[in-house]
Amino acid sequence: MSMFEIHGGFTGLAASSRVRLARNIKGYPFRLTEQQHSEIADKVFAALKENPTIGPEFDKKQIIPRSTEASQLVEEHLISPELAQNGGWLIVSKDGGVSIMVGEEDHLRLQVIGTGLCPKECLETANRVASLIEAALPFAYDERLGYLTACPTNIGTGLRASIMLHLPMLTATEQMDRIIGYAGSRGCAVRGTYGEGSQAVGGFYQVSNQVTLGASAAELTDKLVETATTIIDAEKKAREQVRSQNEPALRDRIYRAAGTMKSAYLIDTSEAEKALARLKAKNAIESKGSGRGAYWAISGKPENEYRLYEGEGSPTPFAATSKIGLLETMEENWGKVAELLPFDYFCLDDRDDWRDFVDDLMVPDVPEDPDSALD
Repeated sequence: MSMFEIHGGFTGLAASSRVRLARNIKGYPFRLTEQQHSEIADKVFAALKENPTIGPEFDKKQIIPRSTEASQLVEEHLISPELAQNGGWLIVSKDGGVSIMVGEEDHLRLQVIGTGLCPKECLETANRVASLIEAALPFAYDERLGYLTACPTNIGTGLRASIMLHLPMLTATEQMDRIIGYAGSRGCAVRGTYGEGSQAVGGFYQVSNQVTLGASAAELTDKLVETATTIIDAEKKAREQVRSQNEPALRDRIYRAAGTMKSAYLIDTSEAEKALARLKAKNAIESKGSGRGAYWAISGKPENEYRLYEGEGSPTPFAATSKIGLLETMEENWGKVAELLPFDYFCLDDRDDWRDFVDDLMVPDVPEDPDSALD
């Protein structure tokens, strides 16, 4: 596992968690020149490099306004659209788990990203990295107000914690207005896929805290987790409702999406996101037993590793560098797999169930005969 790699539960519904801390360097004006942006980036990078443990994990790069690389970094959620448009600097860990934008609205926007429901763990990492920087570069801070920020809505903790939720059935059943109202009553906001001002793509929404003043960062994060958990429960109920009312139509949409992803020669980001979202919804009609399950995931940085997971996101020992390799490893150790995944978690008690799992594992890179992976 990489140094800043963080995994949480509910990975089928909570795609990722993110914590962002807004910080400004004491002694500098809020509005900086390009030279001051570069100077602060150098000082922050030097402060991190002084730590022998985490220093080697970080790289620094200049963001060229409106460049292809900048657009890619926005899609990877490593920088904001504003930084991509205006330019600045990015200090990022090699695994992408920690990134620091220099030159956004505040001097520093430090963010930590993890998979699944893990904002508390992300906050712990963010606080550790921020403390290393603050030891060398004191932050602008007021004893009564807390951390001083360019925008009053961020003053206090400077915290924006968010969880990316996949809510296709709440969207399809037109319940999102109710969900947005509930989140607002809890001091949270529901935004689009890329945050404030963006649209939800493929049923993906960011749920984040709105309040930054009057409570600690830990308290705000706890309330966010409670809110997200309630929304997750609502999505589960909506999935069961849709499945019971018209499962054939739901299956049709899912398999049409699989055909698009398998056969399309050219596809843009928006269409791909919508198709992949429908494929993720496959869990809504194929969950068994207690509703927890087994699934595979790839951690592309740096190992390019395919691993089998169970339950709410617990990794199993079964891993390989390819999908075929993962299947072969599981087939060779089937007794251990069956013991690890009880039938109330995942029913693989006959050849047909195994083939269903293979089919799911092999999309979109399928051989002509999925069974060939098992021969």
